[in-house]
Amino acid sequence: AIPSLEHVIPESLGGNYCITSVCEKCNNDLGKSADSVLVNHKFSDFFRLENKIKGKGKGKALPNPFEGIFTTPSNPDLKYQTILLDEGKNLEMKLLPSPKIFKNENDEISTIEITVDAKDEKEIDKILEKIIKRNNLENMTVNKEISTVIQERNLPFQGKFSIDTFNFRMGLLKIAYEFMVDTYPEYFPNEDAKLISEILLNNDYEKLKAIKMTDGFDKTLTSKFGQIIDFNKNQHIIFSCSYDKVLMCLVKIKDVFETLIVMSHNFKLNLNEYVIGVNDIEKNEFKKTNFLNYINARGDFNQL
Repeated sequence: AIPSLEHVIPESLGGNYCITSVCEKCNNDLGKSADSVLVNHKFSDFFRLENKIKGKGKGKALPNPFEGIFTTPSNPDLKYQTILLDEGKNLEMKLLPSPKIFKNENDEISTIEITVDAKDEKEIDKILEKIIKRNNLENMTVNKEISTVIQERNLPFQGKFSIDTFNFRMGLLKIAYEFMVDTYPEYFPNEDAKLISEILLNNDYEKLKAIKMTDGFDKTLTSKFGQIIDFNKNQHIIFSCSYDKVLMCLVKIKDVFETLIVMSHNFKLNLNEYVIGVNDIEKNEFKKTNFLNYINARGDFNQL
């Protein structure tokens, strides 16, 4: 298998931790499955917008966490969508084209009414043409009348968001697994490691339920480890530790997600084998070091 450059923490979340021990196919598969559910999470959209992290590819646009269809209580038939302006600094509600077809007593189309945003008034002819073709009305004589409706400002808009509360954990597990394999070569043959690798490669959400990990939104981890780990900077944290023979990995994606994952029930680390990785989002750099050295430096990675 051809080795490929793999971002352990997705690049779209400001990740700068790369490894080359993952083959190209696995890299692509994990990017489509594990990474995508994490990167495309609603909370990730807010994080990326706040930190001005654009997507990859041709678009390279900032995500719009407010994407969706909205209505107003006063006129629920009209549909709106949100538009980001000025690199995400401002938000505009845009009226979507809303065609209505009225029929006479003979069930014949008598009137076509199209409501559009003022900025889209030039698109009326195209919209009308589509309606005519869709309803086989090419021979119909069209008398076009345009009237302007002044929309009231500061309308109360309403809409719905859906937020994934489970699938994104696959992305957090992938981060922890790749960190462990990269940090401890002897972890790879471990039976629990093999199980996790199968879950990731097969995108198996049923078996994911069997992995012991906090829910990903549990902020108590910050308070538990806050005395020894600096969580206040604009950075992601990955930290390996163990209790007896239970190997664990803490993954904290800034203030978005944080989880403690049991990576093995039969893999012991001594205190001097604990490792911490810090991904500085502003500096675009990742550093990994022995945890005792981190403690001695009191969280200042510039001294390491």
